[in-house]
Amino acid sequence: MKDYSTKEIQKKLLDLFKVFHYFCQENQLTYYMIGGTLIGACRHKGFIPWDDDIDVVMPRKDYNKLMQLSAQNKLPRGIVLKYGKCSDDLVLPYAMFMDKNTTLVYEMDGCNNRIEGLYIDIFPYDGVGRNKIIATVRNGLGFFKTMELYYSQMFRKRKNVILDIFNKYAQKKNPIDILNKLEKFANSCSIEESKFMCMIIDPPFNGGLLPKEVFGKGELYKFEDSEFYGPANADRYLRSIFGDYMTLPPVEKRVSHHSFIHIDLEKPYEEYKAELDKHVIKE
Repeated sequence: MKDYSTKEIQKKLLDLFKVFHYFCQENQLTYYMIGGTLIGACRHKGFIPWDDDIDVVMPRKDYNKLMQLSAQNKLPRGIVLKYGKCSDDLVLPYAMFMDKNTTLVYEMDGCNNRIEGLYIDIFPYDGVGRNKIIATVRNGLGFFKTMELYYSQMFRKRKNVILDIFNKYAQKKNPIDILNKLEKFANSCSIEESKFMCMIIDPPFNGGLLPKEVFGKGELYKFEDSEFYGPANADRYLRSIFGDYMTLPPVEKRVSHHSFIHIDLEKPYEEYKAELDKHVIKE
């Protein structure tokens, strides 16, 4: 197995990001860089040197349109969209814009290893109303439903008794049923009729309630040799999650947060799966 450098992975990801950007432009889909990808754009004008992924969000209506384009087989050549109802392993409340001609294998806590291609994470973001109290409640309900979805598929010893009980409760639920309810809940309040928005399905990037003007129509930010869209007020968004994001973290924290156990940027992941299945059958 070739030992790929972070730079090699980033180069392949950048190529994938360009495909995604042009596809969104052609189909009038709005997206914004978030998380470490946006920090990279603001602080490094590209990737954070040790980062090996790309995260974006889409307004829920654009996200839904992306699902429709995927169902109609209108994605770019060599790309597959992996998301909840069409996933053959973990049912997720977000989508992955995936390069079919690459292979990633990484460990998952509490369930089987996942095998897929190099990808961009696409998270939907949602309106949660005009009243701050109601918006806060909706945000909390979304968090609960999201955790229920994850816990229904991953069982392990939790850090306290309450979470253990909740994990056992969630294990009795069907993940697709939970996802259907979560998406129905998220679609019940549009961004257009809301004052506040948040990422109810992804607590780490949530940042709490934010006025929708923070994202607005978006702005182009330099990223490596290209430009990609981010929030109109990137500083407001990033400070709501990371605080002083312009200061580099301690050296010991400058590492990838993924646990890849195999990477092949030249082999289609379906081929890798087929070879793995043959090996298992022989044994």
